[in-house]
Amino acid sequence: MPFALVDIAVGSVLQIFQQVPDTLKLPNGDLVNGIQKDSTQWRSDSYALTRFDSFKPPTGKVITGSPTYAVEADGSVTETYDVIDAPAPRPPVVTSLQFRHLFTQAETVAITTAGQTDIQVRIFTDEAAAAGTVDLGAAAVIQGVAYLVAKNIITQDRADQILKGVSPS
Repeated sequence: MPFALVDIAVGSVLQIFQQVPDTLKLPNGDLVNGIQKDSTQWRSDSYALTRFDSFKPPTGKVITGSPTYAVEADGSVTETYDVIDAPAPRPPVVTSLQFRHLFTQAETVAITTAGQTDIQVRIFTDEAAAAGTVDLGAAAVIQGVAYLVAKNIITQDRADQILKGVSPS
């Protein structure tokens, strides 16, 4: 877990680290050398750093860019981070057989039947079967599943579940 180095004197987070740095450059340009995680105090000319506090961005967010610092009227330092929404998890990659099992038996029958007269359904199912693995986030898979919805072979709700890799219950 990342941790933040806190300036107790002014109560501001100075920096977030994945690991303890050997040298820390403070907002005023001072360097604090030889920081040890189990130390109880580090000093520069302007700062007294006395502890590490755990820090993580809010749920569903990630830090982007570098922090910015502002010196407040009372002399305290405020550190600000920009956060953005965390990227959506990547859809899973499944085997061709696992992909087939994402459909109910009734859906599989309907798809197989449709594939006898609709060449696009046939190509989609043949390619999924021959691929060995099916990336549920791939454009061709999303388009193929959308085609099944457009042809009323499956519902949009089922398409959403299939593209998330959720087996029918």
